[in-house]
Amino acid sequence: YQRTTGRIVGSRLVFISDGIFQNQTQIDASPRQTLSGKVTPGDIKYKDVGGANGTPDGIIDNLDRVRIDERDAPKAYFGFGTVVRYKLLDLTVHFQGVTGRTLDIQGIVNAGPNGFNTESLDRWTPATAGLARYPRLGISDRANNTSASDFWLASGDYLRLKNVELGLTLPKLLLNRFSMKNARLYAGGFNLFAFDKLGLNIDPEIPGAGRGSAYPYVKTLYAGLRASF
Repeated sequence: YQRTTGRIVGSRLVFISDGIFQNQTQIDASPRQTLSGKVTPGDIKYKDVGGANGTPDGIIDNLDRVRIDERDAPKAYFGFGTVVRYKLLDLTVHFQGVTGRTLDIQGIVNAGPNGFNTESLDRWTPATAGLARYPRLGISDRANNTSASDFWLASGDYLRLKNVELGLTLPKLLLNRFSMKNARLYAGGFNLFAFDKLGLNIDPEIPGAGRGSAYPYVKTLYAGLRASF
């Protein structure tokens, strides 16, 4: 059942998570997890879905990984825009986005020295038990919380305002005063903002940007005057 035959290209082999252990009592009552040397409160809890004979055996190991058809490549790309003109004003807007995309954010949340970075502040501690988004921090023996699992999969869908421009064509009264045939003032920008469900301070289009890989898209503002005499 872990084979890729019949699956989409880029499908993932992952453990199925079941929340975060909040106390030792929950750990003692759950299947034995063998991914790390020790399981402690704040670790990710996994479901026992298979064993040597294909049935749950009370042990969480590689036999409990499941193939799921969730991948980084989007199922669809889309874009739309419009140009609106009213008297001497004009507005150009272009949106772009993707849908059907799943990102693995484990490498993002756990990036940096010993896994410390601003994206991983919402960690489990005894004070945040039941409220934290991510498992406890650890500097060693972290496999229980960093192994490939659906815990770290998040929607990579986004809608980005790719560019917008507002223009004003100068009236003939001003054109005649400055001996111009025509003139247009304009201001706009590129990559001004994006809507996504990640809840992370990253570019959803290039999630790994700025972390030793691709250069992130930058916000660009511009303004000018186009005139002819």
